Amino acid sequence: MFHFRPHRRSKHPSGHHVVRLRGEVTARTADRTKKYLLDALTDGPDVLVVDFGEVTYLGSDGCAPLFTAVLAARTTDTRLTFARAASTLRRVGLGGC
Repeated sequence: MFHFRPHRRSKHPSGHHVVRLRGEVTARTADRTKKYLLDALTDGPDVLVVDFGEVTYLGSDGCAPLFTAVLAARTTDTRLTFARAASTLRRVGLGGC
């Protein structure tokens, strides 16, 4: 079943932005995920945290927007971090990486 909803984006006075993804991140949701992440980088936060706590599935095609965000973060000198990603990575077989 297709399901993706950017859950919430919050700004903190410290220059940290948090993006919470939930649902499935797949080829069908890649464009929306990419737009959502790039929009979060528009303000040039010091740190952008991508929270995977409510992601139920991460497909290989769903990783492309993450790589795009990493490259975009470099151009804005934003530190990009992933939070609560361990269980998501285990579900896709990357837990040992």
